[in-house]
Amino acid sequence: MGRFRVLAVGAALAAVTGAAVGCSGASGSAPPATGLPSGSSPTSSPTASVTVAVTPTVPPAAQAHTKAGAEAFVRFYVDRYNQAGMKPEAGVLKPLSDANCVACQNIEADLSALVQSGHRYANPPLAVPDIRFVATASDGRWGFKMTLRQLSTKVLDSSGAVVDTVPAKDFPRQVAVVWRGDQWVMFDME
Repeated sequence: MGRFRVLAVGAALAAVTGAAVGCSGASGSAPPATGLPSGSSPTSSPTASVTVAVTPTVPPAAQAHTKAGAEAFVRFYVDRYNQAGMKPEAGVLKPLSDANCVACQNIEADLSALVQSGHRYANPPLAVPDIRFVATASDGRWGFKMTLRQLSTKVLDSSGAVVDTVPAKDFPRQVAVVWRGDQWVMFDME
């Protein structure tokens, strides 16, 4: 297996496809649906077999069906990735993700690769230093632009030996979340 890198996770967290998130209209108007991350079906499914973790408890701030709640959910999602990558643990993001979110499936595959290799991050690999709401769509998607900061970190093997060092870097990203049932789920990341 090749070296696992947070940079690959940055790409999985938001593969840039060139779509632009539309500008927000007035607070009461619904901007057009075009331009929000769209989500799509995967062309193939991961072949890794991992134990699915228990659904994580979403903090109260990320449970509100509001802009602030959606933003808190995005930050929570990245935080759960960080926690899972430091254990390592796979399956924790699946209950927080739309079934058709290809980026989410890629993130889960990366976490599964960490588990299978016995590697983990020494410290949280990602942060969201800024995020701003940009649009809603008629199908319920809420779009945000954010900076996904890849933090300088070490990748450790099961004995604690350093197998890789990852430099810090910022990535501009777009995300969309959608309210399903009684909670937010990650819809797509670009």
